[in-house]
Amino acid sequence: MFIEKKTEICQLFLDRVTETIADDYKCYVPAEMWLKLIMERLSNKYYRSENQLWYDLDMIAQCSRIYNGQDD
Repeated sequence: MFIEKKTEICQLFLDRVTETIADDYKCYVPAEMWLKLIMERLSNKYYRSENQLWYDLDMIAQCSRIYNGQDD
């Protein structure tokens, strides 16, 4: 529901960052995370606690800050 309401923002983080978009991304970001992976994990009952889910959600923002900088 959140993704549907915040489509404009979430669209940027739905898919894995490809080399076409940022060929050096993996050089800067050691562990990747994207929303579709989190949704897949939710469907598969991957998460054993809310903390695990929040960790992955926070990782998306952390990856963005690492690659794009604090102000982006």
